[in-house]
Amino acid sequence: MWFVNLCVCVCPCAVGPAGQVFSFETNSRHMDSAKKNFEKWRHNWVLTRGAEWPDNVTFVSEDVRTFAEHVTAAVDYVSLG
Repeated sequence: MWFVNLCVCVCPCAVGPAGQVFSFETNSRHMDSAKKNFEKWRHNWVLTRGAEWPDNVTFVSEDVRTFAEHVTAAVDYVSLG
């Protein structure tokens, strides 16, 4: 399953460890915050589950309208918001 999203607030486990989340952001401050939040979430996953969660979020510093250039497989779900 592939998942394209503007916000990494959606838990990456929604797509499972084999899925992929794409986060598009044009504001560098928001992008930095999203990256930090995802890394914190992954760290907490290890602490609570005892296993590492895969790095299944791709951060793209561009407008979401360019997502077709980055996504090479079929997309199952798109969330704009």
